[in-house]
Amino acid sequence: MKAIIKKVDEQIEIKEFDKIRYEDLKGVVNGWIEAVSLDKGVTCWMNEEAKLIGLPRNFSIGGISIEGDVIFTSIDEEGDTVGLDDEQIEYIKSIFNKKATEFEKWIDTFFDEKDLELKIWTYSEGNLIANIDNKSVIAELRNVRNKDSQSQILDTLVMMDFLNRDVNDYLKFIADQMFEHMKKTNPFYEEAR
Repeated sequence: MKAIIKKVDEQIEIKEFDKIRYEDLKGVVNGWIEAVSLDKGVTCWMNEEAKLIGLPRNFSIGGISIEGDVIFTSIDEEGDTVGLDDEQIEYIKSIFNKKATEFEKWIDTFFDEKDLELKIWTYSEGNLIANIDNKSVIAELRNVRNKDSQSQILDTLVMMDFLNRDVNDYLKFIADQMFEHMKKTNPFYEEAR
């Protein structure tokens, strides 16, 4: 069975396993595991406390910031962890072969230099509860593709930096907008009456 391991600041590594066991997953992520489902039936296993214990950023995917070492596998029809097929391996490779844009590089450099402590904002309205952390907001900012929006983000961050303001204030503003978007797009959201 093939799995892919992605350690912080290292290239991906394809590793062979006879059987992928819980202990293998836990050993790679160095702690308790959490699974995130990706496209093509791929599962990304990561340390569930990575942000809380301050593990370094590894990469971002789909607006989610991933901290610490991870392992990619698949899951079969019975819910058992299995190896990756060739298509899934190529999909994972494509994630890491994508070149960062100048905007993404700027965002990464800006926030790497800030070395922000984790902040989590909790939102609750109606039957919708969400925890949005500043690292995920930064990952969401990296995904902005509109040039005018990118310019506005850069200008705001430069001005906040120049005025020595806490950039978490801006990240909280973006988190507020993310929650409003969640309310609009969540089919199970019901307002409290």
